[in-house]
Amino acid sequence: MKTYSFLCSMRYLTAAYVMPVSSPKIKDGVLLVNDDKTIADVLTREQYLAHDSGEEKLEKMEGWLCPGFINTHCHLELSYMKGVVQPKTGMTHFIRELLKNRFHFTPEQMQQSYVDAENEMIQNGIVAVGDISNFDQTLSIKQKGNLYYHTFVELLGMNPFDARELLALGKSLSAHFAIVPNGNSTVVPHAPYTVSPCLFELLKNNCYVDDLPMSIHMQESPAEEQFIHNLTGDFSELFLELKFDFNKMPEYKAKPMKAILPQLPVCNSLLLVHNTLTTAEEIRWAQSIHKNIYWTLCPKANLYIEDRLPDIPAFIKENGKITLGTDSLTSNDTLSITEEMKTINTHFPEITLEEMIPWATINGAKALAIEKRYGSFEIGKKPGVINIHDFDKLVRII
Repeated sequence: MKTYSFLCSMRYLTAAYVMPVSSPKIKDGVLLVNDDKTIADVLTREQYLAHDSGEEKLEKMEGWLCPGFINTHCHLELSYMKGVVQPKTGMTHFIRELLKNRFHFTPEQMQQSYVDAENEMIQNGIVAVGDISNFDQTLSIKQKGNLYYHTFVELLGMNPFDARELLALGKSLSAHFAIVPNGNSTVVPHAPYTVSPCLFELLKNNCYVDDLPMSIHMQESPAEEQFIHNLTGDFSELFLELKFDFNKMPEYKAKPMKAILPQLPVCNSLLLVHNTLTTAEEIRWAQSIHKNIYWTLCPKANLYIEDRLPDIPAFIKENGKITLGTDSLTSNDTLSITEEMKTINTHFPEITLEEMIPWATINGAKALAIEKRYGSFEIGKKPGVINIHDFDKLVRII
């Protein structure tokens, strides 16, 4: 029989249910956590009491004990623009307003917004973040190591003659983010409609390490699909206004998913983000050619920008690996995975909190290649511990 020293520094946490995630939930389970926040064991109440440990050592809570949440898609560097862009006006209007207002804030305002946004995520039980960056503005806060950050340095470039210069800048920026105390970084394409085939090819040949994740915004709006198909519509008008050169972009004559996925490597975990227009047929097709896709859903941002949601039941039916993100405070009023789950349940009542817990934990950890530390209660991991009671209350324990 396994024995425990039951040192005073160890915490003994119990709740109505302990959710290890990697194994079935345990009614009245007991979670043993060392003083360095490492999981020492996950026990049933009977196993705990068999060691003559005593009820008095238990920290008793209502609801569920869950591993810390993984926010797989965020734009921390846009936190200072909360409330600037009006909701439900569509993607191209959103981009216009974002670009018009992005540089109207002081460095002090921007940095304070990053501190506040990170604190909000910590309070909401988030322990790790897949964060999009175009600049180095968030480097100083990531260097503090308060959360795990995988920084996706995002490249945009429709002119093939700019591709090599963009790649060099992206790799230089990524190198800075890759050495933060608690994080890593990869260089990734922004979206199907903003990246030339030349830049896709350079990324594929120069930037993808087998054990690191990649990310791309995918099928977020009808305007994206129209532009990909024949370079017309709202995006072409926007790019002409901005004097972006898209004359050498191809007309794919296909939807973004089928146009772009063959240009991406199949060995990396791949976060396809938003998927607002993705169909069941496209899910099946994508998973048939890429075995490591993670479907990253940001429902509150989808409603904020386009006032529509992905067909989430289709992803479940097709056994898609779903993860959850918050997007930025420019397109959301909170940075809370619980609020994202609550939004999904409101619009799809058949999808329960229990069903979504793996999306918010182990799926996100695997997507970011950090499952050896995060995402589930297993001996030796440091996943964080949160206490959640239905959708109403969340308390960060560790």
